[in-house]
Amino acid sequence: MKERQVIEMKIQKKLPTKRLLLPIFSITLIIGGCLGTDITIPTAPGTSGNTEIASFQPTTDIPIPAGSKFDASQSLVLSSKDVWTGRLVLKAKPNLGKIFAFYQQEMPPLGWQEVASVLTTTSVLTFVRQNRTATVQIAPDRLGGSTISITVATRQPNNGSFTQPAAAGDKALPPL
Repeated sequence: MKERQVIEMKIQKKLPTKRLLLPIFSITLIIGGCLGTDITIPTAPGTSGNTEIASFQPTTDIPIPAGSKFDASQSLVLSSKDVWTGRLVLKAKPNLGKIFAFYQQEMPPLGWQEVASVLTTTSVLTFVRQNRTATVQIAPDRLGGSTISITVATRQPNNGSFTQPAAAGDKALPPL
């Protein structure tokens, strides 16, 4: 009987420590989550420290609004600088209208020609540059500001299978 009492006493001494681990772990996770969600990326070997994503410039041919935050979990950039394809997702403080005007003003100096745009709740601008197309989608963010999604892809060459629609006044449309 004494052996059982000794074992129970040892178990009881260990249990309070185990009971404290879960609350301590939970509090650590909660505090860690509240400290902030700014993402940093490591710099190249031999350079100092980390670079904050807000100043991250992954490409040279797409303008990034000042103060924007790069959303790495939603982005995919294949290659780099101005020879890339993929999607950049950014969070920006300015509202949708200001971001829309920013891209209309800043894309042409980089060689992009605007071919279509729609300013609405979720706005879209489409640009072409040489053999590439860029689509800028801007949506209001739930917490204020805007979410910007920029998709860049290589345009497909016209292989002759598509013909232009007939001009106004033409009687028949060409086959597709």
